[in-house]
Amino acid sequence: MLAKKDRLPVKSYFRQKAEREITRRFFVYKWFPKEKESPRVGVVVGKKIHKIAAKRNELRRSVYSHIQTIQKSLIPTHDVLIIALRPIGFPSDKHGMIDELTKILCSKHSS
Repeated sequence: MLAKKDRLPVKSYFRQKAEREITRRFFVYKWFPKEKESPRVGVVVGKKIHKIAAKRNELRRSVYSHIQTIQKSLIPTHDVLIIALRPIGFPSDKHGMIDELTKILCSKHSS
């Protein structure tokens, strides 16, 4: 799990206008100006994704655990809010989700 200091407070950023927004197959990515010394990441998984909270938490935790593995490669200029768009079938879509996260969050074009 990602350390609390590296997590974005989702409630305060969810309705704000993002500096940049990208929609992909699994997630919407919103970039905000960085307020702390290190980039922070927040993950939102709504009830439309899955009605059972345990499944939503599983998805949220898997995203946070992957972000923890690529944390050193993150672009340090912005905070990022990640919003899940559609249900992810584990494990069939998990590789696509991980590839998308890595590609978007570690690319130099995303900042």
